[in-house]
Amino acid sequence: MDVVDPTMVTSARSTSRMPVSKWPVNGKTCTVLRDSRSPSFLIRRGLIAGPVAYTGTTTLRLADGSEKSVQTASFYIEGKTKIALLEVPLYDVILGNVN
Repeated sequence: MDVVDPTMVTSARSTSRMPVSKWPVNGKTCTVLRDSRSPSFLIRRGLIAGPVAYTGTTTLRLADGSEKSVQTASFYIEGKTKIALLEVPLYDVILGNVN
């Protein structure tokens, strides 16, 4: 089971030192956090258009130390990438370091 540790995420979206920007995703302007300490991509489930072929689950370790099991799906973003799908993430998209 993969464990994602997005330790840079805080509860304050307005924190000026956070690497946050706005990007279009499927026609919607989204908040995107670049998390260089996370080994995965996380995305708000509602941003994925159409049916999703789920590939499994992963456990996220949150900044407060708690853990949450979420569904994953594979998408092609310059190659096949596993993405964790969250119903209500702090940011619409969290970009981690994915090879």
